Amino acid sequence: MCFELSHDDFERICWRHYLLLESKFLTLDNYVMLDKKNYNVFSFEIMNQIHDVCSSIESVIKKFTKSDYNGKIIDQLNKLISIVPEIENETVKVINNQSIELKPFEDVKSLINHNVKIDKSKQNWWHYYNSTKHDKYTQIEKATLECLINSLAALFILNEYYLKKSTKHDTNSETYIDLPMIESRLFECTNLKWKVTSMSNVFISQ
Repeated sequence: MCFELSHDDFERICWRHYLLLESKFLTLDNYVMLDKKNYNVFSFEIMNQIHDVCSSIESVIKKFTKSDYNGKIIDQLNKLISIVPEIENETVKVINNQSIELKPFEDVKSLINHNVKIDKSKQNWWHYYNSTKHDKYTQIEKATLECLINSLAALFILNEYYLKKSTKHDTNSETYIDLPMIESRLFECTNLKWKVTSMSNVFISQ
C-alpha cells in the first residue's frame, strides 16, 4: 500500500485534528454524560460535531484509498474495507466506561455485498450523517449521542490504522515507534497492537 502522507505528517496534521474533535466531545460529556441511557439524546451541537467528524472520516478515507471520489460515504467505506479489511472487526473501548464497546464498521460490507436494506431503527452512523447533512432541521432527531460516539470511534480507528501502517511503509528499520506521541483520552483499540522501540532497544508492546 502506498501512503499519501508519511507517519509524521499524518500525526502532525490528521491526528492532531482528531484530538481536537475528541476534546470537543469530552467537553460535551460535561453536559450529557456518555452512557447508553443517553444514546438517544440529540441536539444541534451533537449534529455539528457529527458533521465535523464524518467530514474528517471522508478525508482520511481518501488518504487510504488515494481517491478524490466525493460520492456516498457508504461507497467510500466499502472501498476502504476492501483495502483495510481488518477494520471491519475492530472494536473500540471507552477508557472511562469499559461497558461501552463499539464496532463502527461491522455492517458496512454486508450492506453492500448483500444489498441489505438499511434498518432505520438501527443507528448506523453513516446513514444518520447523510440524513442530517441533507436535511438538518427535520432530521435533527437523528443527530444522537449514539451516532456521534460511533462516528468518532470510526475516525479514531482510521487514524490509528493509518499511523500504524504508514510507519511500516516509512521505514525498513526494526527500531521505530508506530503509536502516536499523544494518545487518545477517550478510546482504545482492542485488536490493534503497537510497537515501541526506544534508542536503548527497550521493547514495549501493548
